[in-house]
Amino acid sequence: MISFPEILLRLVVSLILGALIGWEREYSEHNTGIRTNALIALAQPCSQLFLAMLSMISPRYHMSNSIQRVSLPILLLVLDF
Repeated sequence: MISFPEILLRLVVSLILGALIGWEREYSEHNTGIRTNALIALAQPCSQLFLAMLSMISPRYHMSNSIQRVSLPILLLVLDF
């Protein structure tokens, strides 16, 4: 199990990287900017963390690759790549 400080560090790094990508896209005048990219970059690992914690609590809820296959195209659509 990953410790809480490591989880927090990963979330902060994800937020910072998403904000950097958003800044670059806002600078080049794309549709999405800093807030959108930072939010998406933070929401994706939070949803994966929630599913991992849920799978530890109950064996009925197990993580599968289908969640990842669904979330990646949605993420790419929102980021307008």
